[in-house]
Parts: sequence; C-alpha cells; structure tokens
Amino acid sequence: MLRFAWLYLCFATCIFFPSSTWDKYSYSDLARLKVPASLNYTQIYLTNFSNQSYNFQPQENTILEFREAVEVSRLLLDLFCYAYPVVGINQTDTYEVVRAILNHLHRALGDYKDTPKLAIFSPEDIKRERSWIALNASYLASLLQEEKIVEYFASPQNYFYERKKLSKNVWGNPDISRDLPNSRYTGYGNIALFVKELSSSLIKRWNRLTSSDVPILLDEIKKFYELHQFRKLLRIQRHVFTEFPLIVKERDLLRVYTILWESFYKRLTDVKEKYEQYWSYKKKNTSKSESYKAEAEKAWTFMIKNDKEKRKQDFENLMINISLCFIKAKYYRFGISIWTYIILSFAFMAFLLAFGAIASYIFHRRYVRMNGYQAIPSHF
Repeated sequence: MLRFAWLYLCFATCIFFPSSTWDKYSYSDLARLKVPASLNYTQIYLTNFSNQSYNFQPQENTILEFREAVEVSRLLLDLFCYAYPVVGINQTDTYEVVRAILNHLHRALGDYKDTPKLAIFSPEDIKRERSWIALNASYLASLLQEEKIVEYFASPQNYFYERKKLSKNVWGNPDISRDLPNSRYTGYGNIALFVKELSSSLIKRWNRLTSSDVPILLDEIKKFYELHQFRKLLRIQRHVFTEFPLIVKERDLLRVYTILWESFYKRLTDVKEKYEQYWSYKKKNTSKSESYKAEAEKAWTFMIKNDKEKRKQDFENLMINISLCFIKAKYYRFGISIWTYIILSFAFMAFLLAFGAIASYIFHRRYVRMNGYQAIPSHF
C-alpha cells in the first residue's frame, strides 16, 4: 500500500528543497546568523584589552586584529540595522549605543596604532589613549554580557524598522539604491546587490580622485577625506565577500582579482600614510614636513604611474570583474522566514504521503472488489 510512498517524498523534496537552502535565508535570518557570532568574537578582544594593567603597544599585531574585529562587527550592525527595533533595552536605542561605542573604539585604535608614525603624539598622549581604549573596552564587554543585550542582538525581527541614522558607508551611501535592503530579496541577495553597487560607487569615487592635474592637494583636507573614505569603502568591499562567501559564485576568479585588489590597496595605504605624516609634522612646524610632502607626492605619482586614464580603466575593469563574481539576487520565496518555510515544506510532504497512502488503499479495495486479480490472463 505504501510501496510508492518514497516517490511522493522525492517529489515533494524536489519542489520544496532545491540543491541549496542557504539562498532562502531572509534579511533577519542572516542577521541572526552573523551579528551575534561577530559580537562574541569581538568580546574576546574586549575582555583582553579591558585590563588597565595590560601595557599593550601600538606595534602589536593584536591591535590590528582587535581593530579589524571591531570594524567587522560595526559593518555587520550597519548592514543589518533595519532588523533591530529602535527602542531597545530600558527605552534606549540599544543598537545605536553599541554601534557608537564600536565606532569610537575603532577610531581610537586607529589613532593608537599610528602613534609611532605621527609627530603629534607624545608619550603622555599614548598612555592616555591606551587608558581610554581599556576603559571603553571594559564598558562594552560588560554591556555585551548582559542577558537582555544578548537576547536583543540574537533576536532580529522579520520587519524593516525605520532608522534615521544610517552609515554613510553602507545604506546611507548616496551611491547605493534607496530600495536596498528589500524584503523581496533573500538575505544573501540583498548583500550581493549591495556589494555590486558598492563596486560602482568605488569606480565613481576613483574617477573623482584622479580627475584633476593635481589629484590630491596637500593642503586641502576635503580631498584627503575623499581618499580616506575611498580606502574605507575598499575595506568594506573586502569584508563583505570575506564574511559572506556564499554570495561568490566564481571563487577561482575572485582569488585572482583579490591579488590585484590587495596590490592596489597596499599602494593606496602607502599614499594615505605619507599624507598623514606630512600633516602631522606640518602642524608641529618642523622641517621634516617638506620631506614627507615630497614622499607623499612621489607615492601618489607611483599610484597612477603618470597615466591616469589607463589607471582609471584598470581600476574600473577590476571592480566590474569583481562584481561579476557574485550571485544574482534571488527573490525571497513567499516572504516568510526559513524556519516557517521548512515547516510548511514538511507539512506538504506529509500531506502528499497521506494522500498517496489513501489513494493506494482505495485503488486496492476497488481492484479486489472487481475481481481484478482473477481477471488477469493465465498466460501472465
């Protein structure tokens, strides 16, 4: 009677469970997977650096690791800001509180790691900066251990909350579509669309940076800010396809383009550091400022290799090729969560099994009642 039940099961599985299930995660499902895990990882560094007696130095690799962990956690909060209620614990915007501390920590760690290269920091400044980092790390570590805070970030809502403050590097970026993120797409679909539009934004910004005969004026803070923001967006691009490897469909090609990306980023970092050193020594009115000015101009000249149009085209091709390595955004099935989808799938399979069993039983009874077995010819 149930001899063909497995056929119904296979049929239901083919309909409701394609080869991959990860592409059915919603925006909030993806937030639930990524944000708590990232905060837990950052918590390890927060605990280590919250010790006031820990005399950590700017040159330590752990400073870079700590700062990167904070940067990734901040990015994930920016990406999934719409999944968290604006009114959180104790009638405060819990999301904004944690995000603000992460942002301050990231900036302080950046200044601290650069202190050996800059003239504006004295030994007392370094000690004060280290104490400030330890104090904020301790506060955030204790905050993230509170049960209500843990539950808040572990329970993103399947609803897009309105937020006035958006990161200028993520959804607040004017080059990113206002229609993103969108509940019509899967969680990974939204991330894939974001990184593709971010690649286009990087092309526009690079063209602006290299548009004039003197691309970066040494005494123009605004121009340097553009360079700084451009470099920051490059890091975000790298973090996204590192943190969300499932959006990548052409892994081998992306590895090749990543090598070119890293080479470009390294040269850009060299330019940025030279300009920072120039301004640092200029504020101190020291003679070293002129030598750093010459080094900065030389680094930028090397960056564009006196052929701006070719460099523009090379960078544009790199961004386009990186974009082609990502998946196409998929529509979110029925607009329901992955767990609701799985439950409905099993319910449908159970229905097919029951239907098949009943149909088989009825057919068997009718066949016997009509002497079906006796009607079979003897030569069979």
